[in-house]
Amino acid sequence: MKNPWDARFGFFWYNDDEIFRFTEKDFDEKAKRMAETGINIVMTFSCTHFRWTMKQHWGIITKCLANVVKACHKYGILVVEHHSSHLTFDPLDEADWDRMDKVLKKRMSSIDSWDGLREYVLPKTIKGTEGYRQIDGRTGEYARTRYSGYGKCFNNPDYRNAYFDYLETLYMETGIDGIMTDDVQYFGNGHACTCEYCRREFKKEYGYELPEPGKSWEEFYFDFENTVFVAWQQFKKKSTLGFQEAVNEHFGKLGLKLLRPNYVSGNITFNWTGYPFEKALHLWDWVFQENCFAFVIKYSWPQFLTESRHRFNMGRIKGIPSMSMFYPDRYDSFYFSWALCMAWGQLFTATPEGGDMCSIEKKFRDFEKKYADILFNQKKKADVTIYWSYETANFCNPEKCRHITAVKSWTQALTFAGYSTDMVFASEEKIDSDIHRVLIVPDVWMLSGKEIKKLNEFAEAGGRILFTGTPGIRRPDGTKRSFEEVSEILRDEYPDNKTFIATTDLDDNYYEPLSVDRWEGSADRKPIPEYKADKMAFAASQLLKDLVKKKIWIEDTDSMINVYQSYDRTGKNMLIHIINAMGTMDSLSPDGGHDDRIPGFTEDCPKLTAFDVYIRKCRAEKAYFISIEKEEEMELTIGTKDGNLVVSVPGNTFSGYAVIRIPLEQE
Repeated sequence: MKNPWDARFGFFWYNDDEIFRFTEKDFDEKAKRMAETGINIVMTFSCTHFRWTMKQHWGIITKCLANVVKACHKYGILVVEHHSSHLTFDPLDEADWDRMDKVLKKRMSSIDSWDGLREYVLPKTIKGTEGYRQIDGRTGEYARTRYSGYGKCFNNPDYRNAYFDYLETLYMETGIDGIMTDDVQYFGNGHACTCEYCRREFKKEYGYELPEPGKSWEEFYFDFENTVFVAWQQFKKKSTLGFQEAVNEHFGKLGLKLLRPNYVSGNITFNWTGYPFEKALHLWDWVFQENCFAFVIKYSWPQFLTESRHRFNMGRIKGIPSMSMFYPDRYDSFYFSWALCMAWGQLFTATPEGGDMCSIEKKFRDFEKKYADILFNQKKKADVTIYWSYETANFCNPEKCRHITAVKSWTQALTFAGYSTDMVFASEEKIDSDIHRVLIVPDVWMLSGKEIKKLNEFAEAGGRILFTGTPGIRRPDGTKRSFEEVSEILRDEYPDNKTFIATTDLDDNYYEPLSVDRWEGSADRKPIPEYKADKMAFAASQLLKDLVKKKIWIEDTDSMINVYQSYDRTGKNMLIHIINAMGTMDSLSPDGGHDDRIPGFTEDCPKLTAFDVYIRKCRAEKAYFISIEKEEEMELTIGTKDGNLVVSVPGNTFSGYAVIRIPLEQE
């Protein structure tokens, strides 16, 4: 695909029907329906996602996948195969069997659909794969995953050879255009892997011995003052990164150039699974986030927002698109998910967990095609930018360092306060003060000398910096700086009028997503934890009032009418995205969950009343209103007040999402 921004992703599910019963005509009709919707690239998803559990059925799975590829290629759709690279179902008790059964049934299959599967997954008949398994450092036994099973170790050469042989079979027998090897992670609640291969490679690379199970391990684990533990954390990330690089090297030696989209559900977190997603950026053709199946879209979007800032800037760094993957299952959840993507500058993809939403999706894909020039490859110029430190997040104790929680808290509070936000990475060579006006460095413990110089250059070029917490108290190798050393760095390196240090509740007060177990249906629903968006927005505004004035605001409307500023790919149009998030963060009873409707996005909800949008010190002659709720672009009335541009949006024009296009050059 010449332009990755032209990709319109969908998910092609192949479950029992497709694997056992579909004819060539059935595959053809399914692919045709997706193509007519506007989809031009699919990722596969299947009840066989835990591929090693289905090892004795690989042949029939491969045959089905070949039929998927044949049908999709007929209609110009590229196919990326996606499955778990190593996870398995291995039930140990009735609860594990019940979970496996529910997962398969949700994915339109069952244990009994597969001849011999029940017997195959019993521990006594693993058939030669025992040696591949990750080992738990606490016990020296096989490490369990959160999925009622085991995982395999990426440093095990026998596992690599067996898996790469399987991948070669897929490539050669199906003609797939890309591969996503999912779940490249270590499990055992963070205690894996300590197999013989990991112990040997760790000793070879770092010179340290891993402790034995028992008391020695208990004293070792999660001790961030111990350089051996920090080195082991780094080793696991290098191991998973090396595995993904080996996947590319393997298909490259076969003379193939395969597409490599990839996602993780959460990156703004302490990643105990050892997967350095952003460090593998050089491998990916698209980067995206999985806005998880269990998270209720209506109530969890503030969490997705934070992750979107990270993915958008991963894409910016490499010059590729970022994307959000949602699990909507009806019109309002589909519309809301799609609108968030447009406002955040991302591509959108949706999968209703195996269902078919083509009849709904076509309307949105047609709109994207009509306005592709302004919606895709957007540029940011934010009021406030967050500084994200991969090293601080992963190699400092998350129970003491508040960097991760601060990034979430600040991003959410600033959005609720009406500021446009962005993110830069600690690994970037430069922070451009023409693009980023105010930089928040939230409790970044690890600062290298190179980073300190970079921040100083940003300040000298006119940027403003707000530090929170205790910045720079550790070097990249984990060794400590004294508070006196930190104070000396800050005092000597930064002009006093451009540096601020604040202690604030914003560092650890963020909105948690609402998780409801869809495997369990309605049995595990719970209320949203209390969170005061208005309170946090006010706190952010108070701290920033002397640093920055917001570029765009709406007066006399509910604070949950969110605005997001960007520019189109040419820079000739300012874009103001408006999302009606009213009612999405109301108190929730224990009966709430996935079935709750999103107020502004149902097909029959009332339209918003008139309001004005203010743009600080902006000169323009015209402004245009665009919404999927109106057939054509509409010119808006504009004026000025106190030197600011005022754009009037009439009532009864939209209820959910709209974008205002303001030409910055005369048309």
